[in-house]
Amino acid sequence: MEVKEYSLIMEGIIPATQEAFKGGDKINPGVRKDEKECVKIFKKSVSDYIIKDKPSDLFPSNGNLYVAIVQFFTSDKKDYQHRDVDNMAKTVLDALNQGGLYKDDSQVRTLLVSKIVDLKKVPQNLGFIYIKILDDGEDEIFTENIIDQAVLMYNDMKIFNVQIK
Repeated sequence: MEVKEYSLIMEGIIPATQEAFKGGDKINPGVRKDEKECVKIFKKSVSDYIIKDKPSDLFPSNGNLYVAIVQFFTSDKKDYQHRDVDNMAKTVLDALNQGGLYKDDSQVRTLLVSKIVDLKKVPQNLGFIYIKILDDGEDEIFTENIIDQAVLMYNDMKIFNVQIK
């Protein structure tokens, strides 16, 4: 059986997309906050890398998807404590879509987002992204396998470096 997956690993911390709206105390859904420059750079860098690197026989996919995002941190201080996993996911999902891995966010059936401090396994800030096209009826993916794959990829140093200024 063919494995239909794609993964990448990058140095640094995945920036968070803020979906908040401008408007003071009142929410005005018609006026979104401007996207931070670091988020724009991240999305463009990752999507450009994916466009060149993805297996064109599999992607863009029309099927249901499993997406895992693991952010390794070197400390449980500021970045770790204040980084919302849902906002990291928005940034990554936008980049995956712009990179042509899938056509619509509604295809993501399962989304795992985790932040981890484990200096013994990964002693640097590192982001890992994994996407799998699910077969009909396939619902279960084991989380442990994803974290093991991230550590393996780190150990092999297959790192994609995103320069965020």
